[in-house]
This record gives sequence, structure tokens and C-alpha cells, in this order.
Amino acid sequence: MGPVLVCVGDLLHDVVVRPDGPIRWGTDTTSRVVRSPGGSAANVARAAAALGARARVVARVGVDAAGAELAEALTGAGVEPVVQRAGRTGTVVVIVGPDGERTMLTDRAASGALDGLPGGWDAGIGWLHLPLYGLADEPMAGVLLGAARAAGAAGVPVSVGLSSTELVERLGRNGLDRALGAIAPVVVFANADEDRAAGPLGHPVVVTCGAAPVIVRAAGGAPLIEVPVPVVATVVDTTGAGDAFVAGFVVAAMAGSATAAAVSAGIAAAGAAVGSLGARIEPR
Repeated sequence: MGPVLVCVGDLLHDVVVRPDGPIRWGTDTTSRVVRSPGGSAANVARAAAALGARARVVARVGVDAAGAELAEALTGAGVEPVVQRAGRTGTVVVIVGPDGERTMLTDRAASGALDGLPGGWDAGIGWLHLPLYGLADEPMAGVLLGAARAAGAAGVPVSVGLSSTELVERLGRNGLDRALGAIAPVVVFANADEDRAAGPLGHPVVVTCGAAPVIVRAAGGAPLIEVPVPVVATVVDTTGAGDAFVAGFVVAAMAGSATAAAVSAGIAAAGAAVGSLGARIEPR
């Protein structure tokens, strides 16, 4: 059995809405609606499991049917759930535009209140991934920093996903620098908007830019390589595409791939994720 990718962060219920036309506020708009497991940490783990890796999610869900269903869905996807149960399960409403771009309305609820690391959370760990969402509030931020310290002490690589432009702006440059300095990630993942909001970082950064080439930068912002992105015939929904990219990259890196090859694996995983509504990736 190989090493485990451990993701600490959100496990939420996604309600993905793709309107058939412009939203008519104050009345009805016919739409396609899909309900699926979500949350950045869970999305990365599910995508990694679909690629054949061992994956574990450490998260918090509510004491309700939705929380139980989310944990069961992870198990069904080949992911090990290590979950706390308290309060009510979080939900994200994702509105998908005609071009596949998504806007998220987030109620993290219990997911944002993870207050400890259960025993055995790091058994067999080979990589730790932390979405920035978990650093938004205490006590969860302290839990993620504790996980990063434990991983670093054991020589386990840690990565961070910037997750949200709004969150990057809320933390501010000083807050983001402090958090990343405490985590010491081997790589930070960002999309182009998050990268612009963050500015140069003291850590290597991999920037996805939609259909444009993926950019890899050294600590401090110096460009290293660009990896082209093949044309995707149909983009239905970009929800979870960034998480799928992270999974593809990390799974390849854990297997010993060089950076360019890991980026290409991330691109392939993200390309598979945009062809259906909701945060999904098809197993190999």
C-alpha cells in the first residue's frame, strides 16, 4: 500500500445550479440542479482517489443526515473520512454561468469549526494538503498549523491551495505571509485571480490560468516554466477543476514525477473535471 494524501479542511454539501438563461430575480428561472459532496479538501481527496491514490479527509460535519451522507459518499469514492460531528453540515450554493465559470454562496457551518486532529489522522501520510479556507478562523486555523508542524517534523511535504480571492484579500498580505511562513509549503496552488491578489510569495507557486498555460514560479515570483493546456472541447462547469488539478499534481509528485510532468498530470485531471456539472472526476 502506498503513502496517503491527507487533506485537512472542508467537507460540505454542494448545490450546483446552472440556469437555463439569465436569472430573473423575484420570479422563476428554470435551471438544472445537481447535489453532490463538496468542500475543497474533500474534492482534492476524491479526485486523488479517482486517480488511484490513497486519500484521507480530516473534517467536521454536522450531527445530521447530510453529515452522515457526506462521510458515506467519501467512503464510496475510496476516500477515508476522519470526521468530527457537531452542529449542522455546511452547504455551498454554486451558480454556474454559460461559460462554465462559477460563483459560490457559502455557509460553512460545522465545516469551519474543526477543533482538533483525531488520533491516527496522519497514519501512513505521504503528503499533506491544506486549502486556505481552513485558515480563515479559529480554532480551525490552529488545527491546520498544528497539522503542518507535525508533517514538517516528519519530513512530509505540505501544499496549500489559496482557494478564494475573497479569502486572500481578507487575510491581507501580512496575514497570508504569516500563515504560509508557519506552514512552510513546498508548493502553493493558485488560479490567476488568487495569484494577483496574493502578489509574490516566498514559496514556489503553481498558477492555473484557465485555457492559458500553467505558470510555475519560484519563491519570490521568478518564472520557471510554463506548461500549455490542451483545448477542452466542452466546458460545462469549472467547479472543482482547481481541486482536481491539485490532486493530479500531488499524486504525480508523490510518485516521483518532476514538476513539469506533475503539472501535466494536474492539467489532465482538471480537464476531466470540467465536462460535467458539479465537482466530479471520472476514475481511470
